[in-house]
Amino acid sequence: MQRFAGLKDTGKLDSDTLKLMNTPRCSLPDIIGSEDKLKKRRRKRRYATTGLRWKKSEVTWSIHNYPSLPPFLNPSEVNNIMAYALKAWSDVTNLEFRATSSNKQDKADIKISFGRMNHEDGYPFDGKGGTLAHAFFPGEADISGDTHFDDDESWTYKADWGTDLFAVAVHEFGHALGLSHSSAHHSIMRPYYQGHVGDYASYILLEDDRYAIQSLYGSKRSTSKPFPNLPTPALPKPPRPPQPKPPSTPRPKVPIQPDPSVLDRCKGDFDAVANISGEVFFFKGIR
Repeated sequence: MQRFAGLKDTGKLDSDTLKLMNTPRCSLPDIIGSEDKLKKRRRKRRYATTGLRWKKSEVTWSIHNYPSLPPFLNPSEVNNIMAYALKAWSDVTNLEFRATSSNKQDKADIKISFGRMNHEDGYPFDGKGGTLAHAFFPGEADISGDTHFDDDESWTYKADWGTDLFAVAVHEFGHALGLSHSSAHHSIMRPYYQGHVGDYASYILLEDDRYAIQSLYGSKRSTSKPFPNLPTPALPKPPRPPQPKPPSTPRPKVPIQPDPSVLDRCKGDFDAVANISGEVFFFKGIR
């Protein structure tokens, strides 16, 4: 334990070791392997993987219940915390996480729940403090990927008291994706609780954790597709300027000569006017 935690390897229960033992932590064991393997890992990297991984790029998740102790993070807050904790891992890999509704037929890969003491998974919690949460590695079993949080803890977010749910969720989801504990001092996969890690919307995994998860799922591919090589469109021909029309000589208008047989009654120079049976007759000259 001393060696994995970066303490002086005395083999004695000194004050630093006692302090570490009283620090809240993940309930999964510290898998370190053989002496030679540990030395090799210290030279090159400090993260560890289980060799287990999801054999698909889309991983589903669901929440079965919520914290029951003060400060009573509301369901909407818990949903956001869990979504962003998963996003920390998908931001650097080709994984995608999709939330599903929880019910008795829930087939989500990662089922999230809060439980106390013996919560029927064979790994009981120990009350407030001590172990905080645990998750099961990827696999084909129904419990694979499931993530459990101790409901005896006072779960908080970005507070200087209680236990920060986001920090613990990022850690446990690392296990649910196939990562073991890391001996790197500031790694989110370090087994011991390190306090809150700031705002979930701006959280970024440290290098050791990025390399660890990318060793299982690869690095993030660019989501922007390159533009295809399109043919250069032909430029339209410039419009021809309008040609001026030749001046046209107007045709002379031929004056219309009045019909001499039709009298213009407005002139008034008639020889006689007669009204016969309601019709008016105008007379001029001798006819």
